Amino acid sequence: MMKWMFGILVIMALTIVVAMIGGAPEMVSGGPHSEYSGMSVGGDSAARLNGLWIEGLILYFATFLMAPMFMAFGVAEHNRNKTFWTMMGGVTALNIFFAFLLIYFYVDFLNTGETFMLLGFPAPTAMMLYGCWGTATLYTVIYILGFSKFIFTPEDEKKFEELVAAKNQTVAEA
Repeated sequence: MMKWMFGILVIMALTIVVAMIGGAPEMVSGGPHSEYSGMSVGGDSAARLNGLWIEGLILYFATFLMAPMFMAFGVAEHNRNKTFWTMMGGVTALNIFFAFLLIYFYVDFLNTGETFMLLGFPAPTAMMLYGCWGTATLYTVIYILGFSKFIFTPEDEKKFEELVAAKNQTVAEA
């Protein structure tokens, strides 16, 4: 797993270097607002993203792949069983599905200038809020509900208590 994580981190670092070498697109930091002097406007979204789509997508999806790996760090290797990886894979797949929907709706908005409202937000925003962030909370649910199965199992607790008892016995004898 460490090799995979290192590989993804290297890809992310190279992607950031490529994006930095490419220079900043026009209006990437916004520009002066025509009516309010203390406010900035973003300008044309498509122009702002011109030349950065590939880098952005690589970083976006690499982040989704890193989430289950980072969570796996909190799980002892002997507890990373098929159930654990199935849950991690399922949440990651769901997260990537909503990410694709977000991108689809956003590109559609860039091409047409129109979008629809979904649960009180424009569709791309709703996909980020309810889809990507919502499914990411499932990692927390897995952590909470699977704590005694993956994180600190009854076997781990028994072994810990044996170690504490052995240490207390050694201290008492000294």
